Amino acid sequence: MFKQINDSTFSEKVYKNEKIELELVNSAFKYHLIIKYEDTIINLNFQKANIPAKTPELKWVNKDFICISTWWSASFSRYIFISLNKYKPYFYIDKSLELVDQETNRIVYIDTIMPNKLTFKVLNIITKAESKIQIPKSKNNDEYPYYKSIEIKNNYLLIRTVDKNHCFKI
Repeated sequence: MFKQINDSTFSEKVYKNEKIELELVNSAFKYHLIIKYEDTIINLNFQKANIPAKTPELKWVNKDFICISTWWSASFSRYIFISLNKYKPYFYIDKSLELVDQETNRIVYIDTIMPNKLTFKVLNIITKAESKIQIPKSKNNDEYPYYKSIEIKNNYLLIRTVDKNHCFKI
């Protein structure tokens, strides 16, 4: 539901349940996310928090988080994870996420690019536990994003490149 506030400002309720309500405010393309818990209101100003935003929108909801994406363009895309726990209101990482898995609350991003290897980080956004995964780079996979597909299945990270299918326990 959109609500126009004035000529250059409007808001949209992007999510609401009995615990939390999210309202996205667009003021001349400067965004705020108003997070309302039962007795707490947090105003997340994207610009002040250095969160790039062009077209923020609700991506998914699970039992722990609400995921907001801030832009649809590949490496410029960022995600904000709003916790349903008001004592840990939101989580944001300033990285281009390669995979955001709502089933396991894990994210995967490219951490380091070396001439002969690529290092991914897998981060559990609830526990903050992380692991590093490395795959070799070759002439066949030397262009971004350096892989053909990436997914999490049964606590394994599966990365397919032109040369090989890689499987890592996470």
